[in-house]
Amino acid sequence: MNRQFLLSFLVFGAAALFGARCQAASVEVGEMTIPTYMFSDPDPVPSPQADYYPYFRFDGYEAKSSPRSWKTVVLENDRIVVTITPEVGGKIWGAVDKKTGVDFIYFNHVAKFRDVAMRGPWSSGGIEFNFGKMGHEPYVSTPVDWSVSTNVDGSVSCFVGGFEWLCRTYWQVEVRLKDGNDFFTTHATWFNGSGLPQTYYQWMNAAFHGGGDTRYFYPGSNWIGHGGDVHPWPIEDGHDISVYSQNDIAGEKEDHRAMHIVNGDSRYLGAWWPHLGAGALHINRMDMKYGRKIWMWGLSRQGAIWEGLLTDSDGPYVELQSGRCFIQPQGKHYMSPFKFSPFVPGSTDSFDETWAVIREESAFTKLDVKKNIKPRPVEMSSDFDWQSAYGHFIHGQQIMRGTRGCRPEDAEKSFRASLAKDPCFANALNALATLLISEARSDEALPLVNKALAIDTFDFEANYLDGILHWDMGDLATARERFGLASYSPALRSAALAASARISLAEGAWDEAIGLAKDALKVNDANIDAIVVIIAANRLSGNVAAAKKFAEEAYKKMPVNSILARELELCGGRSFTAKMECELSERVIVEVGNWYELSGLYKDAAKVYAYAPKSIIAVTRAAFLAHKAGDKAQAKALLNAAMALPVGFDFAFRRESVPAFAWASKETGCWKFRFQEALFCASHGRNGRADQLLEECGNAIDEVGALIMRSTRRKGEQALADVRRAKEIDDSWRVGLAFYAAYIASDDWASARRVLEDYAKRFPGRLGIELNYARSLVKTGSYAEAVSFLEGIDTLPSELGEKPMSIYHEALGALADEALMKGDSKEAMKWILKAIKYPETLGTGRPYKLDNLFNSWPKRVKEFCIKERVGEKN
Repeated sequence: MNRQFLLSFLVFGAAALFGARCQAASVEVGEMTIPTYMFSDPDPVPSPQADYYPYFRFDGYEAKSSPRSWKTVVLENDRIVVTITPEVGGKIWGAVDKKTGVDFIYFNHVAKFRDVAMRGPWSSGGIEFNFGKMGHEPYVSTPVDWSVSTNVDGSVSCFVGGFEWLCRTYWQVEVRLKDGNDFFTTHATWFNGSGLPQTYYQWMNAAFHGGGDTRYFYPGSNWIGHGGDVHPWPIEDGHDISVYSQNDIAGEKEDHRAMHIVNGDSRYLGAWWPHLGAGALHINRMDMKYGRKIWMWGLSRQGAIWEGLLTDSDGPYVELQSGRCFIQPQGKHYMSPFKFSPFVPGSTDSFDETWAVIREESAFTKLDVKKNIKPRPVEMSSDFDWQSAYGHFIHGQQIMRGTRGCRPEDAEKSFRASLAKDPCFANALNALATLLISEARSDEALPLVNKALAIDTFDFEANYLDGILHWDMGDLATARERFGLASYSPALRSAALAASARISLAEGAWDEAIGLAKDALKVNDANIDAIVVIIAANRLSGNVAAAKKFAEEAYKKMPVNSILARELELCGGRSFTAKMECELSERVIVEVGNWYELSGLYKDAAKVYAYAPKSIIAVTRAAFLAHKAGDKAQAKALLNAAMALPVGFDFAFRRESVPAFAWASKETGCWKFRFQEALFCASHGRNGRADQLLEECGNAIDEVGALIMRSTRRKGEQALADVRRAKEIDDSWRVGLAFYAAYIASDDWASARRVLEDYAKRFPGRLGIELNYARSLVKTGSYAEAVSFLEGIDTLPSELGEKPMSIYHEALGALADEALMKGDSKEAMKWILKAIKYPETLGTGRPYKLDNLFNSWPKRVKEFCIKERVGEKN
């Protein structure tokens, strides 16, 4: 039996098989008007060392809602309705069972954006798609490209996706619904066209109703934390934690519960709601998803406060997530067996998932759950030597593959420590070379690769890296020779052959390019690079009809891919930007132009860059192309146009752009090109080079974002000079924060307090200003004033950032300590009791356990609380 038949027969009954008797599936593009708590205020200050770079954050959140219409794509049959919102990350907003009225995928009836995601804004509910570096990817709340279709079998589809810029990969999800089914499917396509290994983070973050007696269905015997810590499942310390209400557990982190379920049948996960008489089931083929996670807000008020922050009336939710890797790594996960694997260059991940409503709890027992799967080891071998060459290599490797807070400079340190132990350890040589190539440090990478090849000329990874290096240098003959040997590796074969095909394309060897690309597709039939080579080679050789046919076939499968759309345009179709509705369309245009430029199709590249005349990066790249083509007049005109453009939000992140910036700086002396190169260097941990370039900008910088960014890397009077200049150009609350940062960098808390007192009056309601003003009051000893100020604000919290409550508690702890020093225990108790009330206007609810609060206070106060049994009686 195929999987769909099995699912229908076991879960939904025979009626679901007779689609001919049912209402045909339909797709409708429309709008949904719902109360919306909107986000705003994009941050123009680049943060090159932040996890979300090269994106920017949003810092404005509405406390009150207003009606707002959102574009929707609705897939419907006679059984279920699935709603998709292309303007909100392309997420599935919710799915409703028409028979029971239950939204078996949580449907939030408000869009309540709060500061939860990497860039800030996030809304609860539905199914969010995460491809790239970490959870709540930068595109989850902003528009993505999309398309709809009615398929030959009568089913309907909505495609959403595009490029993500953290890893420079392309992702796409097709949501498909067929008549007669109580379920819909998602088909994901994820392509690494960056040329280098990338972080392998992919999770479908699906929300379902929570509350009370909700029961999770997860076959397994252990749950693993983000750091690799191991726990039993489903019974832990007498709690059946597969039941929502039994997760009322006091602990270190009470704001949420995050459990990765392992050692069971990874095909299934689900939930049953006894109070609704319905449930939801997720099914995938075993090899497609190994990660299965439960995420829920903690049941103490510390977590439960978020229910009201994220919805008005739809109640608590849980996230039942499915991923390609076992866990979402953080902290010391690398010291567990659950390492993070790489996303190999030139590879395409493709996987299917089924999302179903169920109406009888017995449906779970009818599934063919495999109970005889032998468990995997859950703890690292105790005799592994982390100080060995291999130990340092593993650590560096996991930093590079990791997610939040991973720094390339730390990975480099680990790789060099590995090579210090064993200078001929080829794995470390190649890993360090890969890192250096990604940082545009080719001259340093080349001797490492040569050394690896001197050890073993059949080192496939070293051959591939040597091919990349010589391709970058324009030595196409050497690059092709190296890629040829790299193609002997099954893992690298598709990428290496596609790279060779692009070299042949650059040389005008159309037939050879097509042949190589076809061989690449034999390994990976969704290698987008190889597909575009075949189209372009046919087009350029004059066989436009063949090119158009191949392009149309590919585009039908990937209708939100802009490179394919550009080739269709060149074959006589409409403008490739016509259907582009994503947030950062100019970056997409540069990526498309970048593809043609690397493939040696300079005229095609120049024409693409011309689609983004307001992007300083696109215009600079076009100028550099004109220079390389010997067209001095065009190069000069484009450089002048680039110099007239603002940096704005156009932050550099591609290594291929570095030569263009260096040339433009030399030609013009304009600060903007040095600044862009500095951003690239800083984002890759090249801090010395970044600071050198920023200093070379001198006093010419005339944009607020650039000035504030540089001020964060300077100290003393130099930092203050940048902030004063920013204030002259355009004063704002961010300028106030920049003054604050410059003063505290010199430990001048009195000046920091003085400046933020002014900005707090002029820019009320700004969390960053209010939080740091309160901190400055505490640092200058005005504890009672800090408490009074904090009690007078009402803040919307940030899940990932510091909350005002921590400063409030610090001030109250200091006041209690002062009282105890004077022997006034009654006064001390007054401040302590105020602290343990946890006023929720400060964005945090009270936990079950107060140990963390007590441990944060001076020793005298902590001992007093223990003695008086504070918390037990209050």
